[in-house]
Amino acid sequence: MSKPIVQATGSKIYLTWEDDGIKMVVRKISDKSTTGLSGEVLIEYLPSKIMGTNLGNHLMIRKINLTSQQSLNTIIKALKEMTDDFFDINWPRIMEQVQGWQL
Repeated sequence: MSKPIVQATGSKIYLTWEDDGIKMVVRKISDKSTTGLSGEVLIEYLPSKIMGTNLGNHLMIRKINLTSQQSLNTIIKALKEMTDDFFDINWPRIMEQVQGWQL
């Protein structure tokens, strides 16, 4: 199972899954008792993943509640719809790793 390379700079967390060709930036992180842990997540392909295709690197940017399984399932479904025609990416595993990371 591929694990992300994680780097933190200031209030941003950078996660890279080299084997999957995916990178994420999590920023604007907040942890409130009323809404749980949330952050703005930018998801992109690594340039090496899309080399030789007509795809751009940007996949999505969304505010995500990282403690809500329903929120994560919605994101996973959208990502699968965007990428399944081109690549076999295990989005449930990736989002579980994001959720489990100590942001």
